Amino acid sequence: MTGQVDVHAEAKTGSRLPKLSLAGYSFRDYLPHDGKPGKIVLQDFFALAADYGLTAVEPTGYYFTSEDFAYVHTLKAAAHKLGIAISGTAIRNDFCDPAATKRRADVVYGERWGDNA
Repeated sequence: MTGQVDVHAEAKTGSRLPKLSLAGYSFRDYLPHDGKPGKIVLQDFFALAADYGLTAVEPTGYYFTSEDFAYVHTLKAAAHKLGIAISGTAIRNDFCDPAATKRRADVVYGERWGDNA
């Protein structure tokens, strides 16, 4: 089968199966947001997901305590050490706002988060 993918073998190993992900929003009462400290930090949230046997998390941008590259990198490293993927993140944006300046600001914000990904 040179050049062909054995989809049955991939299915057996789980490599093509969807990842079950835990959304940060589910822990909105426990994670830091809007300048307020949380009862847990994102690394704790990642550990909970791993403990639950999940394979991914969706941390949600507004629970990040910083958008700094070094901080985001520590989160990626923490997820990797736990063997979980970051499936995506909501960032609280509105690309349909009728006000052009607000809409443009949200596009720039989305691009910045895209760079963090």
